[in-house]
Amino acid sequence: LQRAAAISNSAELGREALAALALPDFRFEREMPIPPDDIEPLLDPSFARVAVSHGRGSVEIRAVANGRLLATLPASTNLAVFVRRWSPDGRFLAVKRDYPDGGNTADWEVWDVSAERCVLRLRGMLHDAFCFHPRIPHCIASHRTKGTAIWNLIDGREVRQFPKMVRPHVLRFSPDGERVAAVSARPPGVVVTIHDVRDPNSPELIVS
Repeated sequence: LQRAAAISNSAELGREALAALALPDFRFEREMPIPPDDIEPLLDPSFARVAVSHGRGSVEIRAVANGRLLATLPASTNLAVFVRRWSPDGRFLAVKRDYPDGGNTADWEVWDVSAERCVLRLRGMLHDAFCFHPRIPHCIASHRTKGTAIWNLIDGREVRQFPKMVRPHVLRFSPDGERVAAVSARPPGVVVTIHDVRDPNSPELIVS
């Protein structure tokens, strides 16, 4: 650091900059064997575990370091898995099982991975409209007829409804978990709206 601080805007600085550009951004760590029937293995937030799916079957949780099987999460229905999603703390894994309509409708299984326990099953849900809360064990999702709601993952209870959301395709919490963004198809195109998590009845903010 002392050497770098002493370099002024000179030819020496140019040489150091060119040398830095030649350094690789990544370095190889290890190969991780993945079953050929899994098109998109998903690493957990710590890069210690990977979720591997087998078509319509179970989802396996394996150690990244050696491939050891850590948990098996059995299928609750005979539907294919293409999307999985870890909670920010790595405790929960959401598994989307697509209906034969191209994933416009799906069942979501939410697993407490270490306990190998399904804590929530949501059937007939819309698109990719699912998201974990960034700080507490809650999730938000949208049903094709019953609307959008937040669920508590500890007891499976529905916490709050969002009556002003219109069939969102995508849902995402803000980093502090106090707002949620919804992407919906509305004429003449796509609309992004922002909603207050504490007051779902407050006016939505349309940002696009």
